Amino acid sequence: IEKIRTFIDGWNDRCHPFTWTKTAEEILPHATRQRTSDARH
Repeated sequence: IEKIRTFIDGWNDRCHPFTWTKTAEEILPHATRQRTSDARH
């Protein structure tokens, strides 16, 4: 437990907010996948 707490504390000290590098217009067309076959599993 002590090692886990040490890791978490260190991670929190080094954390930084996520920064989007693409716009929604660049991401959304790739968000839906096209079916490649009609196989039903």
